[in-house]
Amino acid sequence: MQPIIRRRSRPAATLVVLVLFALLAASALLTTAAAEAERPPRPLFERIVKTKKIAPGLLYTKIIEKKIPRRTFVLRIDLQEEITLDVTLSKSRLPARRVVSEIVRRAGALAGVNGDYSGPGNPVHPLGQDGELLHTSDQLGTLFAVTRDESATFFGKPDLRVTVTDLSAGRVFALDRWNQGAPAPGEIAGFSPLGGTLELPPAYACSVRLLPTTGPVVAADDGVDRDFVVDVAQCSAEPLTRNGGIVLSAAPATDEATQLLALVPGTPMRLHWTLGWANVFDAVGIDSEKYTGWAFGFGIERLAMRKYGITDIRLLFENDLRFLDQF
Repeated sequence: MQPIIRRRSRPAATLVVLVLFALLAASALLTTAAAEAERPPRPLFERIVKTKKIAPGLLYTKIIEKKIPRRTFVLRIDLQEEITLDVTLSKSRLPARRVVSEIVRRAGALAGVNGDYSGPGNPVHPLGQDGELLHTSDQLGTLFAVTRDESATFFGKPDLRVTVTDLSAGRVFALDRWNQGAPAPGEIAGFSPLGGTLELPPAYACSVRLLPTTGPVVAADDGVDRDFVVDVAQCSAEPLTRNGGIVLSAAPATDEATQLLALVPGTPMRLHWTLGWANVFDAVGIDSEKYTGWAFGFGIERLAMRKYGITDIRLLFENDLRFLDQF
């Protein structure tokens, strides 16, 4: 019988152990469930946020979301502080393309944010830099713009218009393109030094060259004005060079060509361009896929500009005694 008792006693012991184990496991599950219920719910995607102060009025925030994965970089600017905001090409003229870190370094800036560019090194959207329009574009997407005194910013789609006015006769020429290819019949196209080798005045065209007499100034209503004088007007198989000025061109044997050829040397002209926002000298397109760059800086020159109401930083480096004697 002992073998039988033994045989019967073993299942009983096993049963007891299994029952005890089941009870302990159930108790552990209940305890874990209760603890989980007391914890706050975990977010679906955890984020790591780090913020760094680069300068007074300038904060840099990095947001990392590993499970997406995604990294977001944010620059927060307080224009009430002694900091300035500017737009710049990566080079002095087209084509212009560099990585953002190089643009920032060359501009002597603290930080930079990507703008847009196309493959040849030309921004996709219109761009304004220190009162000069880089080019018109068929892409009129979102622009970021800042007023000359940096008291306001704009973010939206521009209403871009470019005109040249004969100040002696009051005649207004509407330009169809600016540093954006040769004119088609019925169009007038403009070309400035910023176009570089990428946007040259066309051959086999009727053109007029205007030489600047003033720098860019804030227009009465909106946009920017700059005065010029007619230097030469001609039709030629060779492109009319800019020689530091701007060139207006039209296709030969068109009404537009006749109008340009009627301008005589010495005629005062006024270039006007606007994005539809008042007092805007700088603007850049925003495109998450393609970038050029804009940058902002902070230094002793910027402090002097803010303190003395200087509107053009270039005045500080021209060694003009008429300017320096004021201080």
